[in-house]
Amino acid sequence: MLSLEGNVDQFCFSTDNQATDELTERDQQLVFRGFNSLAIIRFDYESDGASFFCYSLSMFPCLKELNLINLNIKVIPDDVCTLQSLEKLDWSGNDFYTLPEAELQMSHTEQDFEGFQWRELWVDGCKHIKSISDQLRYFVKLSYLDLSSHDFETLPSSIRELSSLGTLILNKCKKLKSIEGVPLSLEYLYAHGCESLETVSLPLNHSIKHLDLSHCFCLKQDEHLITQFLKNGDNEEESPRFACFPATEVPSYFVGTETGKSITVEIPLLELVFDEMVLDHLLISFGTKTLVRATECLTL
Repeated sequence: MLSLEGNVDQFCFSTDNQATDELTERDQQLVFRGFNSLAIIRFDYESDGASFFCYSLSMFPCLKELNLINLNIKVIPDDVCTLQSLEKLDWSGNDFYTLPEAELQMSHTEQDFEGFQWRELWVDGCKHIKSISDQLRYFVKLSYLDLSSHDFETLPSSIRELSSLGTLILNKCKKLKSIEGVPLSLEYLYAHGCESLETVSLPLNHSIKHLDLSHCFCLKQDEHLITQFLKNGDNEEESPRFACFPATEVPSYFVGTETGKSITVEIPLLELVFDEMVLDHLLISFGTKTLVRATECLTL
């Protein structure tokens, strides 16, 4: 029985094994076992596209990176849980309803399961996943999570339990209304184009260095959020921080506002934010037309 079946635009892999021109069936199995990465891709996602069938991944036991993109896959093979070396998994553009759980339920009890060891999980556009919050809590080692183009209205609560998460991508989650409860480890938060987003709350001593809320035009808390972003963060490291907020003009609470593509302004808010530290570089962008940049080295 074939492990993989369907039409794709791209099939590529990397391996440390060298293949000969003519391979026996046994040789093929050995080559597959040596794959470090595997990418099976359709260039565009179609909601009514034909499903690609992925019956098993057991023939690729050494995979570190697996990309199955825009394939309309409806069922994830349970044996993906047995890929001990897997670090990055990109399942963007597929139609499955659940993340891998069957193997978990068969081989572990709730008490003794320590969670999947994957570092990166991409499920951009996988809108059919049910109860995603309950499932994400098993991915305890994630440092990168892409949940773009999902239909949830609030951030899955289990995300706060991902203590190693450094990057969270929520771009084009058009029903998302609020973001709160992000883990303290988070450094990069991208929520571009979340059209319904109204509130964002950052925790005290957050670690966020990049914050993208561009094209979130329902967001009405720019000044308060900037205060949170600057004042409440962990300021032990002297590193640049960047933020992008939705607006069509420079806010009135910035001194020396002018029209144009680029202006230099004083930011009195900083007096409330930093105590005995040096600000090397602050970049705040409002919308797509106005850029506010403070590049002078300030000692406060």
